[in-house]
Amino acid sequence: MADAGPGPPWMHPGVNYLDLLTLLDRQLAPRAYFEIGTNTGSSVERFSCDAVCVDPEFVIERNVWTPRRRSFLFQMTSDDFFREEDLHRYLPRGPDIAFLDGMHLFEYLLRDFINTERLCHPRSLILMHDCLPLSPRMAERAYQAGPEDEGELRWAWTGDVWKILYAFKLFRPDLRVSILDCPPTGLVAVRGLDPSSTALSSRYEEVLAEAGSLVLDGGRMAELWALYPTLDTKALATARHGVSAVLTCR
Repeated sequence: MADAGPGPPWMHPGVNYLDLLTLLDRQLAPRAYFEIGTNTGSSVERFSCDAVCVDPEFVIERNVWTPRRRSFLFQMTSDDFFREEDLHRYLPRGPDIAFLDGMHLFEYLLRDFINTERLCHPRSLILMHDCLPLSPRMAERAYQAGPEDEGELRWAWTGDVWKILYAFKLFRPDLRVSILDCPPTGLVAVRGLDPSSTALSSRYEEVLAEAGSLVLDGGRMAELWALYPTLDTKALATARHGVSAVLTCR
């Protein structure tokens, strides 16, 4: 199910990330879901289990409640949520699946990962969105639209959350990290979590300095995409129990 990853022109040819979330719900049957960056609700809508959602400004455009038994929405920043709330109050075992799609800046995702991992159980799965940009323009810290020849992707912006892949490589080699080739800007799956780990939190400033100083140019783009194995999500989607065989969360 893995390949060497794509080369230029960079693209993600797999299953759309929202459709993959639906597949994860069906095959992994999680009992608890946690997400940061709910926005319109298009991601939480794909899950049928109890869910906790965090976003500083919800713009819910759909029915995200059915068939879920319990839904908890917190309209606040993720930093405020972790400071003021206890996720275990709402999801006592912690999340089986967590989806991090908040602010597109490295330091925010780093804190979200640190704070989410400590609330997980060892078989939880953390997914991170937008970590595999298609061009250096998408990966700038400040948003800017691309040229017209990029088509719909001219509006895509990942920010510099891609740096977390280098942070894992340098400071958390114990994590099992895979790239999922989901358009438009990829998903990262993280397993082998250790809720007791302080490897990132205790060296937070060092991690920011080491990985935060990196610049994504054409050469580093190839390096970034080759840091971890890429999973063929179309193959996973068509294989019987393909997702559950690779990304089990129980």
